[in-house]
Amino acid sequence: MTYVQFLNSELGRWVGERLTSDQSDVVHDLLAHLAEQMIEMNKQKQSEAKGFLAWLERRIGSKVDDLANKTKLRAYYDHDFQTMVAVLRKNTRKLKVKITRVIEEEIDCEFKRSLEKLGPLLTSIAATDRLIDLVVYQLYGLTDEEAAIVEGTLAESKG
Repeated sequence: MTYVQFLNSELGRWVGERLTSDQSDVVHDLLAHLAEQMIEMNKQKQSEAKGFLAWLERRIGSKVDDLANKTKLRAYYDHDFQTMVAVLRKNTRKLKVKITRVIEEEIDCEFKRSLEKLGPLLTSIAATDRLIDLVVYQLYGLTDEEAAIVEGTLAESKG
């Protein structure tokens, strides 16, 4: 959703009405609520990721932190399964098990299970983050062009 679309949406108009009627405390309460939601969703994300990585460490017999490219494993939800397999294969000497087809299939199954849990959560986190940005832009009275500058999209839209 663009900033202009937000301003013209029901929520954008609601925020605008609160700001013009000297009820900015209501908007601040909304932002505080959204921030609390972000914290809670990020805790859930971290909990799921921690659980998956603990399972992976038990399965491969090695700590993720001891492996090369551990950042890709830690952020597995941002990568496809083949990236994870490539990282594990690159670390063959550090693993207690050989990555056979059977083990790869086990890892793939857990990977997919974890992503099924994380997918909706990551979508909600991104949407909430975007909503916070849009409300803050409106709180500070940014124009569409100023919001585009903040987001780094002005050059893209004019280019």
